[in-house]
Amino acid sequence: VDEIKGVDQVMADVEQEISQAQDPNMKPVLIMKQTKLAGEKQQLAAREKRLGVRERQLRVKERQLRDDKAKLQDKEAKLREEMKEKKQAAFTWTESEARLDGMGFCKEEKYFRLDRSYLRGTNTNSGEHLLLYCRKAFLEQFRFLQEQVLEHGALGWIQGSPGTGKTTTTLSFCMKLDRNEWSFKCIRLKARSN
Repeated sequence: VDEIKGVDQVMADVEQEISQAQDPNMKPVLIMKQTKLAGEKQQLAAREKRLGVRERQLRVKERQLRDDKAKLQDKEAKLREEMKEKKQAAFTWTESEARLDGMGFCKEEKYFRLDRSYLRGTNTNSGEHLLLYCRKAFLEQFRFLQEQVLEHGALGWIQGSPGTGKTTTTLSFCMKLDRNEWSFKCIRLKARSN
């Protein structure tokens, strides 16, 4: 717009020069200059029109991008919420109110008595006990937890094949601890199969 105004001003000046021109040779030169300026003005107007159209197109595109961004942010928030719910569902646990009295070794450390509710993952005190046969690995792990972990205040790592009693032995050991001195949580993590 400013460029067109500038050309209009120059054209007005040229027109005034044409009307005041005394030299007859100068008049055709000024008219040619005026014609050239008129062509420039038309080019500028066409360019301005194209820019106006392009600017409107860009505004429409900008609005579409803002709308798309808002939709993506909503979708991201929903996905995050779904993931949060899935994580919460994956890490739910049940607290047990199992009775601790009567739990522990019996019959010369050949068996370990345990409340069934710990193994079932329920929070109801069943009052039912389960006798676990103390295999050699059970006793070794029990001693490891007592002598290497508890007495030395160290961390212990227990690994082995599935179903060999790692969790049951550790849980049994923890339930044998003095509840006035120790508290524990047993959290079992297992991979989901897809």
